[in-house]
Amino acid sequence: MTLLRRDFLGGLAGFGLLSDRALAASTQDYPPVFETVRSQYTLLEPVLPLAPVILADRTGKPKILAPVPGRVMLVNIWATWCAACITEMPLLEKLHKELGDKITIAAVSTDRISQERVNDWLKTNAISSLPVFLDPDGKAASSAPNSKAPLRADKMPTTYLITTDGQIAGYISGAVDWLTPEGRRLLAYYGVK
Repeated sequence: MTLLRRDFLGGLAGFGLLSDRALAASTQDYPPVFETVRSQYTLLEPVLPLAPVILADRTGKPKILAPVPGRVMLVNIWATWCAACITEMPLLEKLHKELGDKITIAAVSTDRISQERVNDWLKTNAISSLPVFLDPDGKAASSAPNSKAPLRADKMPTTYLITTDGQIAGYISGAVDWLTPEGRRLLAYYGVK
């Protein structure tokens, strides 16, 4: 049996060990738990907007990475050298095929190799319809300490959830299947039906 924080705090309030004000703060509307063996969805505070960034798509053409108003967006930060990405990218491809009409998905490669080598990796791993962006210069995602990139690339892969109003709500690292019941509940919480 899992004891949730709000249940525990509610129990404390029942015994008079927690004030009404503290109980009210504990019952805020939080997203449902979404976790893997190694990571869990983490809310970001303060919540900041995802600023548009011009990157190259998989064909090398300039394309803007930006939220679509009214749509939830997942921005996945990945690289060809990342072992967990080999597991996750096909899951994102499947998610895109199943829910692409309801959610925007962008896979941002941080590789500093040629576009052709990234495309070879995508072909080898059967990634054909997932929107892929190339970010070798760290404009969208970077692990550099003083980077002005809107997203961090400290762990691979990391997926950021962008709200319908363009805010970076949170992230989860590691290979994640968003089509699990827990993943679907989190997406539904943010508006993906």
